[in-house]
Amino acid sequence: MFSTLEINSLSHDLDSTVGMKFLKYFFLLPLALSVATLFMGCKSDDADGDDGNGIIVDVLEPGDTAARTVLVYMMAENNLSYFAGLDLAEMNRSAATVPDSCYMLAFVDALSNPYICRFYRNAKGFATCDTVYSFGEDFNSTDTIHFNRVLDWVASEYPSKNFGLVMWSHGSGWTRNLSYSRSIGADNGMNSASGFPYKSMEMEELAGSLGRLSAKMDYILFDACFMQSAEVVYELRNSAEWLIGSAAEIPANGAPYDRIITELFSFPFNPDALIQKYSKGYSSYLGVLLSAVKCSAIDGLADATAAFVPAYFSCDSVVDYSDVFSYLSGGCFWGNNLYPEYFDMNAVMLHRLPNDAYHAWRSALDEAVPYKVASSKWLSGIRECNYAVNDSVYSGLSMFVPRADTKYARLNADFKTTGWYNATGWSSAGW
Repeated sequence: MFSTLEINSLSHDLDSTVGMKFLKYFFLLPLALSVATLFMGCKSDDADGDDGNGIIVDVLEPGDTAARTVLVYMMAENNLSYFAGLDLAEMNRSAATVPDSCYMLAFVDALSNPYICRFYRNAKGFATCDTVYSFGEDFNSTDTIHFNRVLDWVASEYPSKNFGLVMWSHGSGWTRNLSYSRSIGADNGMNSASGFPYKSMEMEELAGSLGRLSAKMDYILFDACFMQSAEVVYELRNSAEWLIGSAAEIPANGAPYDRIITELFSFPFNPDALIQKYSKGYSSYLGVLLSAVKCSAIDGLADATAAFVPAYFSCDSVVDYSDVFSYLSGGCFWGNNLYPEYFDMNAVMLHRLPNDAYHAWRSALDEAVPYKVASSKWLSGIRECNYAVNDSVYSGLSMFVPRADTKYARLNADFKTTGWYNATGWSSAGW
């Protein structure tokens, strides 16, 4: 997956990126076995005490109600374990910027038994990392039984008025019956029964777990590929106030956590500032594509889309999509496995709708996706090439378009199981 040059170029501030947070046919990197211990666990050097002048400084203690608790849920028992170590090191470097009134936690499932650590500024004002809970056995972190277990523990031990969630792993958006990847997460440690090397979490499973909570998340940040799709955001519209992520691939380095921690704890939450700081961790030429979706506006976007799907996306029509801007050209990589093209939503609607209809629809898109940012190009680890961003149509949100070609039969069938399919009238168009 990675060349020697790439492994030696582990920095966010580069003109090239390293790997992608997308599932491929691979096994754990041998290198990961030697470097995953870089930050797989942490201890407190001095979590208590005075400020050096004999003055005791209050530190928020477990059980105290915080202004916000942020949980980074790292499903890293896969070939990203090395990069999990790098991201944890970034969090540790900037732990002193976590507000004293807040909690920042990371659940880590990598090459050892899972654990939860806390990043904060200790009583002496120093950046500190404590391992606050260690699980005595390995388990599949993409299984909602264990995801719920972690969520419940965090809510009990680190209660808060507001919550933020970072979902960290591989991702493939809304996809269903792929042989080894569904929606988000990849765990190859406890999946022998499936016959495949990885198990993932469906978007409906994620929504169900978050629906158990007493309140919506302030935000969910997907540090994973392809999660910013109409199908995903519609499913999660009741789970958070904001959804942050990419319609394209995310570099394996992921978010520059040492840059964005202050924005994870912004009050009120500022999604535009977050994606701007995230993107500045990469080159403006080869970097990342990010957007922020306002969940309260997703139903409006679905209604606006449903007004035009039956008339303009009939299954009887034959349309050439070859020039429509997408985030995975051709929907294929390496072999014959067909994935969605992840067409840009705005590009599709501009391609299909008459001018008046398009402008009527576009206002709903702008309401739902008020913030977006993109580098000039991004590196595709799947296609092993650079993609240029079409600024004239880029919206930061993808959508699936069913087609009559037999090679799309499986994707068409899977698409019918999504909430977005039912909400936007695709059955009325004959699909």
